[in-house]
Amino acid sequence: MRQVPRVLRTAAGVVEERDEMTKKLYHVEITVMVMAENETDAKLEAVSNADILDCEANSATSVASEWYDAIPWGETDDRTCGQILKAQRIAAAPTG
Repeated sequence: MRQVPRVLRTAAGVVEERDEMTKKLYHVEITVMVMAENETDAKLEAVSNADILDCEANSATSVASEWYDAIPWGETDDRTCGQILKAQRIAAAPTG
């Protein structure tokens, strides 16, 4: 995988250099248990106060359309899932 160095500014104003592809995008499915009066309230409770009981992670090779323009948890800049996948594909492409 080809790695492209990039410079990042931290909240403290410090400039750091890191390889762009040190992190990869993953699809994670999480199971949570919540108490609620109905399914809608259960979904709201799950996303607002999640105690994660189980999860599974797989390397993302695609994303659902509703996630394409979203910034994933754990990202340190403003790249969207779509931008990250595109960069991963370019980095993994054969050079020559």
